[in-house]
Amino acid sequence: MRRGGLELLDEEQPPAMRILRRGFASAPELQRGLATTIGFALLSALARLVLPILVQQTLDRGFVDGSIRVGFIASA
Repeated sequence: MRRGGLELLDEEQPPAMRILRRGFASAPELQRGLATTIGFALLSALARLVLPILVQQTLDRGFVDGSIRVGFIASA
């Protein structure tokens, strides 16, 4: 591992990084699992952002003057 142009020895790395490096070296499937976990976390964050906006838009534009705009709600 390099930091600031200097090569760091294994002993100089923070303990958590050493453990992760050893784990990834001994079990490559951990890398795939980590990628999947990060993907699900991003998907969850996106849903937490988009869903409230979608609900607000549906309420604001889907129900106008006492009538329901089914086409707008279905497309949302």
